[in-house]
Amino acid sequence: MTRLVTYWWLSFVDRIDQAVAVQLGVAIVPATSLEDAIDASHRMGCNPGGEVAGHPLPSHVRIPYQLACRLLDAAEAAEASVALLGGTP
Repeated sequence: MTRLVTYWWLSFVDRIDQAVAVQLGVAIVPATSLEDAIDASHRMGCNPGGEVAGHPLPSHVRIPYQLACRLLDAAEAAEASVALLGGTP
């Protein structure tokens, strides 16, 4: 079975307690699954640790090379969300 590679949005946080988490950054990496994306973020050096949540980006979204395979800070992640997904910062 062929698994398609897509880009994954990974969000990293450091949980201080149940109610408080510190944003560590976002990484956008190519992968075939969430597990593969987390492994890829380690290999690429853009996984700061902490808890991770992720989701695949829609296949029609084109990722600028400046955003891929590196750790984005909060401001960059907010800009990327608007530019790629039409979200609000």
